[in-house]
This record gives sequence, C-alpha cells and structure tokens, in this order.
Amino acid sequence: MVVQTLINRYEPIDPDYGWGWVQTSTDSWNSFLKNWTIEADEWIAAYIPHNEKEVMYRLIDDPARNQSSRTPYLLHGDCGFHNCLVMNDNWKELSIPLPVVGYPIYDLVYAFCSTPDRLDRETFEPAAELLKIGNE
Repeated sequence: MVVQTLINRYEPIDPDYGWGWVQTSTDSWNSFLKNWTIEADEWIAAYIPHNEKEVMYRLIDDPARNQSSRTPYLLHGDCGFHNCLVMNDNWKELSIPLPVVGYPIYDLVYAFCSTPDRLDRETFEPAAELLKIGNE
C-alpha cells in the first residue's frame, strides 16, 4: 500500500542538494548511511551482536552496492508504522516527514522494518516488486 500510494509518487531531485537528511546533508549516499548507522549504534549497541554490525558496515562499504550513478529522490524519510494514519483498517496517510535525499528503497525498507511482525522475504519481495521508481 505505501509503495503504490506514496513511494511510487516521489519526484527526482538534483544530487547537488546533497544526500541524506535535507537539514544536514552529506556528500554521498554511502556517507549518509554510514553516519546514520554510527548514530543509531549509540542507541541500540546493546541489542545487536558485534558480528551483525560488521555485516551492516560491510554492506555499506561494498563497491558492488555503489549506487552513485542512480537518480536520487526526495523521500519521506520516516516511513515507520508509528507515522501511519489508519482509519477503519484502511491506510490514509503518512505523517511527520523527515526529508531525505536518497533512493526509494530506503523508505520501503524503513516501513518494512518498523513492523517486525513479518520480517521475511515472502512479505518484502511482493512489495519491492511494486516499486516502479528508483531503479534507473
């Protein structure tokens, strides 16, 4: 639902605006991810095993995952379930944006991980297949 009604409607943005949080942008998407991971680590260090943190940093630094040639978009930035307005079991809107310049998959992963009821491929892959932007 979030993919079709929100994420697929995002607009491309000039990468000269920087990457990451609009208020405190960085020079690359990888820099943003690394900085955000370091910051998040301060809050959740006790809950994530060291070897799993190592995997996160390796994924961020992996040259095969460099997406610098792809088109950035202006994202909502906080697609967590806690910001969803639902009425009568229907999704209505997403509130409280934290604008991010980046790739649409970021908001999809954020939304997916904010509701850990079903963190599995069978749930995520159909939603990812609906993503029509951010693959260019």
